[in-house]
Amino acid sequence: MKGLIDIHKIIKNIMLEIVINLFIDKDLDGNSIAKDVDKLIIGVFSSHPSNLPWTEFARAKRSRNNLYRILGAIIDRERQSDSDEPTLIRTLLKNNTNKNISFTNNEISDQINAFLFAGYDNSSSMAAWSIVHLATNRSVYEKLHQEVV
Repeated sequence: MKGLIDIHKIIKNIMLEIVINLFIDKDLDGNSIAKDVDKLIIGVFSSHPSNLPWTEFARAKRSRNNLYRILGAIIDRERQSDSDEPTLIRTLLKNNTNKNISFTNNEISDQINAFLFAGYDNSSSMAAWSIVHLATNRSVYEKLHQEVV
């Protein structure tokens, strides 16, 4: 036996790349924001939402600010872009100009963070548990294999 594989970590990285490519920017490296996204998710579920520097909640706030900085630079670039390639940022910016509503960079970043949270953590957990279930239930795996092949 070769050793343990952290399937959840692998799936989380894959899902983060997918969500980033779909909603943010194909050129953004998921590794550059993965730690901040993880800290933000952990902080959201923190049982002690106090802003003391060593708490998960405070780490989540710092991570959110890092994400604001990274996403803000992308949003500023997209405000100047005339690309028609669909992304969530471009959709939000387009709706801003069409309806005379002006979202701030932080408001757009919050929307993106919601999509990151929903598309990254939940989907990766579901996919990882599906793989575990298939690995531990040979009959289910064989039925799936027959259906796919």
